[in-house]
Amino acid sequence: MPVHYQQMGVVPAAQTAPVQQATPVQQGMPVHYQQMGAVPAMTANTVASSRVTPSGVVPSMGCGCDSGSKALVYAIGTIGYDFGTEARQDSFKQLMPLVDSQNVNREVSAENENTETAVPANPFDVRQMTNYLLGTPILDGNGDLQLDSQNDYEVRRNEGTDNLSETQSLIWTLNLELTPIYAIEAKGPSAQLVYKQLSKFLEGQALPQIAQNDYNKGYIDKVSVPGILTGKTVQLFSGQVVPVLELYNLRGLYGWHIEILIQDVINAVMAGGIDESLSNQLIEATDYALRAFLQRIYYDLRNLGQTSQERAFNYAATNAFQFADALVTVLQTSSSSSAGSMQLDTIGVERSPFCRVDSDCWDVKLKFFDPENDRRAKKILRYTIDVSDIMPVTMGQPRIWDAL
Repeated sequence: MPVHYQQMGVVPAAQTAPVQQATPVQQGMPVHYQQMGAVPAMTANTVASSRVTPSGVVPSMGCGCDSGSKALVYAIGTIGYDFGTEARQDSFKQLMPLVDSQNVNREVSAENENTETAVPANPFDVRQMTNYLLGTPILDGNGDLQLDSQNDYEVRRNEGTDNLSETQSLIWTLNLELTPIYAIEAKGPSAQLVYKQLSKFLEGQALPQIAQNDYNKGYIDKVSVPGILTGKTVQLFSGQVVPVLELYNLRGLYGWHIEILIQDVINAVMAGGIDESLSNQLIEATDYALRAFLQRIYYDLRNLGQTSQERAFNYAATNAFQFADALVTVLQTSSSSSAGSMQLDTIGVERSPFCRVDSDCWDVKLKFFDPENDRRAKKILRYTIDVSDIMPVTMGQPRIWDAL
């Protein structure tokens, strides 16, 4: 019997739809590829974008809808400033008043008699810049600066002569060994106060170091700056690109002189009362131990203050009063001949095994040894610092124990 393929649902090949023949494209006629069933080739950008997937990395600062943890910084250094461009530098040079070539702290105006010694201002001179920002200084009969002993030995200035609004036109920097590591940018309602404080730090750094003088009391050689790393950068006048550090208030913004800091710590400890027979030896031993501790952190363990360990290190150097009493206990012994024989060996930071909720606690450990007796047990001085906030804080009391 003949087989009827149509009844079986099979269509013979002869009855299939004929293949449409491609017709030649007429000259000058536009070609519509979609009508011809052709798909345009993917461009290189399309291919690249199709292969790129979100990395899942959340920026440190964002809109707040899915922002990551803040990149906190607590760094130690010195304050500097930069202009960024030559035009900004020239604008300051034109706005700053003329100065006396024999004394840059004395401004020269048309009303002054000594106009023959007047020279244009130098915006790179820190003394001239601070006088322009904070106001005209009050000079004594010898032409020297007068310091206010009732106000942290700041320079006395004429009221109404400041130009604090110009502080926002500068790029403020935090320097480590004369190298800028951060650009400081004040934010929020306290921005003007922050810039004013930075100007005062700059003023203190420019004071001459004269022993047993008010200048020495007002001098500043180290500054602590807590802030938030924004992820932004700024290019300085030299071409160097540095990250931007945002400051929102004055908390943790300190400036000090190492010599005065050590002396204040010793005075505070001695005011608590110690054995008179050991006082002189303890003063020398405490002075040496504090100096060694600070010098190690400032120069041997210098850092950018970004990690939790680095922030704990730097805050330990800032708050030397916290462990001063414990340091005297380490140095003080029952025998006057061996008092102060313990010397600083190592400084370490390790994560604290116990910490409160939502905190970042680290133990700073100072190890002391006896250089004259290697069989003597070492002493460990430990205290805990919480660095979860912009401003670190100490927790508990310093503890001391013996160790091998």
